[in-house]
Amino acid sequence: MEKKRVAIIGVGLIGGSLGMALRKSRRFYVIGVGRHRIKLKAARQLKAVDEFTTDFNKGVSSADIVVIATPVDMITKTAKKILPALKKKALLTDVGSVKGQILHEMKRILKDRSAREKGVVFVGAHPMAGSEKTGVRFAEEGLFKGATVV
Repeated sequence: MEKKRVAIIGVGLIGGSLGMALRKSRRFYVIGVGRHRIKLKAARQLKAVDEFTTDFNKGVSSADIVVIATPVDMITKTAKKILPALKKKALLTDVGSVKGQILHEMKRILKDRSAREKGVVFVGAHPMAGSEKTGVRFAEEGLFKGATVV
């Protein structure tokens, strides 16, 4: 069985922990996407991602699932930026703690003709897990074990 490709944009505590858990399952190939090469290298060294890139479009273009794990105020901006590069029938999700504004904006963004033609689907999510710490160095493969996702 071929592994599903997952792009995680923002490989910090939440994105890194998700990447670790996905990689451990051995059913997913994880691509880390972000702005800071040093942070992405750390994610690779900590086994949170299989590969990484600072090129957002390249990072998401082959992904079956794209997880936006950025600060909440960047989620819809990021979605709009990567939309043209998403593959057909890609699943787009986020890990933001606030949903109202994100869902409102995503509904508008996904009305775009290219999104409709590609069949991109958005599923908003809020994992009830985390820590007061930030950054991939604090990521834990078991962070989501037993956690609720809304």
